[in-house]
Amino acid sequence: LTGDIPKELGLMRELTFLDLEANLLTGPIPTSFGNLSELYYLGLIKYQLSGPVPATLGYIPSLDVLGVSSNNLEGNLEFLSSLSNCRELQALDIYNNSFSGGIPVHVYKIILVWSRLKQVNWWGSIIIVQL
Repeated sequence: LTGDIPKELGLMRELTFLDLEANLLTGPIPTSFGNLSELYYLGLIKYQLSGPVPATLGYIPSLDVLGVSSNNLEGNLEFLSSLSNCRELQALDIYNNSFSGGIPVHVYKIILVWSRLKQVNWWGSIIIVQL
């Protein structure tokens, strides 16, 4: 596959597993993915995806695995707070991107288990913020 991820995928509300790993996809992660209320696995690894991770992914209560590593994603880590709504989330793979900003304390403790932080390309300092 090449080009942008079709935002129409967000209309497939019964979709439970989406793994588009290692294609030639570019552009942003569609905010419409927040409509995929039954999704438990979202694998968007090894692309040229850019822009922020949409906070709308926090609207997916059944999300168990989120993999967005090895892209060109950037922006604030606000989306991590929204993932607290994903009660089933057990794996978060965000390394090899260019994120900035602080990590909320309640999220930081979980990320240490979920993610390979040592391989994340952070711009600036990692700041733990108390909410």
